Amino acid sequence: MLDPQKPKEDLVPVFRTSDETAAAVAKSILEEADISCTVKGGFMSDVTGISRLGTVFTPGIQPVAVYVLESDAEEASSLLEELKEESSQ
Repeated sequence: MLDPQKPKEDLVPVFRTSDETAAAVAKSILEEADISCTVKGGFMSDVTGISRLGTVFTPGIQPVAVYVLESDAEEASSLLEELKEESSQ
């Protein structure tokens, strides 16, 4: 999780997927390298299997993105390169 004591920086996405498992693996890789990150998106549904965004119905699975501080983005992208290749296949 991102440390609120660190200087204010923009968050940038370094990994996007529709697979929450891949996002969890990306988060684990980054945390192992001491890179703080946060994950946004993912499965959000009600009992019908359809997610709701305001009054708009959308498919049940939303894209998932892993964000890091801008200063960590280059290193994080490099660490996730192999995972990105595997996820795109």
